[in-house]
Amino acid sequence: MKRVFKILLLVSAIPLFAFLVQADLSGDEVLAKVDQVLESQATIMNATMTTSDVKGNQKFSKMIIYTKKSANGKDRVLIEYLAPAADKGVKFLSLGDVNQIWMYLPKVEKTVRIAGSMIKQSMMNSDFSYEDLLDRSNYSDSYSAKIIGRETMADAKCYLLELTAKKGNANYRQIKLWVREDNYIPVKEEFYSGSGSVIKIATQSQLETMSGRIVPTKITFQDLAQKGHQTTLEINQITFNANIPEQYFNMRYLEKGK
Repeated sequence: MKRVFKILLLVSAIPLFAFLVQADLSGDEVLAKVDQVLESQATIMNATMTTSDVKGNQKFSKMIIYTKKSANGKDRVLIEYLAPAADKGVKFLSLGDVNQIWMYLPKVEKTVRIAGSMIKQSMMNSDFSYEDLLDRSNYSDSYSAKIIGRETMADAKCYLLELTAKKGNANYRQIKLWVREDNYIPVKEEFYSGSGSVIKIATQSQLETMSGRIVPTKITFQDLAQKGHQTTLEINQITFNANIPEQYFNMRYLEKGK
């Protein structure tokens, strides 16, 4: 939300006081403020995901997402599907490494490792890939930024940043990021392939106050390879700096729930 769930905790929010706008900020300084806005040591989020296809068919899913930093600073993520009935109990666990991602299938009581070669594939037939939803690292860790303009987006004055990957293992080679000048909340992202083509678009809207922060509660994500397809993630409830037991981020909890 690096993406989206940055995007999911694009979703992670801002204190109620607004930051002072500084005209002389560099692109990297603006990006650092975005990371600060999204920061939380441990977060619990209840969300509804709606996936729509070109024929107008829709699938609704409910999920709970736990994120927590480990002692070495890695961001761990546990996603559990609550509905529909066909997906209830499906879980995903990421320990902050592309080689440490698993999926638990309750109907067959089986755990499957998501290979590194699969992380760019669609997660549960949505427009999000595994890395989009399970990668919570800071933008600044993987991207350098420069300000390439200022535009009005969603009735807000925004910085337009061009993010360039610092290293080959970044999720995307380049990202264009529109960031509100008043509170540094991202409004829109365009994700680019190595050839320079836009491959995904994310927008964030409906700012609300939750857990003492202003949060964009609606994220719409489009994978342009899936024509006429889009996925909307709506945040129903979020708790920042939550008390999440360490046991949530191990294989036993993934499989047994305890």
